[in-house]
Amino acid sequence: LTSLFWRVEANGPNWVTPRIFAEGYSEVAVKWSRDQKSLTLFFGNKEVSYLKTWGLNISEEMDDGDITNEYEFQTLWDWLNQ
Repeated sequence: LTSLFWRVEANGPNWVTPRIFAEGYSEVAVKWSRDQKSLTLFFGNKEVSYLKTWGLNISEEMDDGDITNEYEFQTLWDWLNQ
């Protein structure tokens, strides 16, 4: 998470303090929201996944997947801040 923070700071827009909560037995979730968009990262033991939403219709206004590098996070962060 620290390296993601520095990546955002280096490339803007500015970091927004997320909501952080425990998810399940071994996962930590970090959620940011802007207007109707939200981005949640799930940190597991060895993987990071994401959930992004931009409306109420979960079948058409939601996407999820895995994050395997910092560039993928930057793309998601840019989407949240558009």
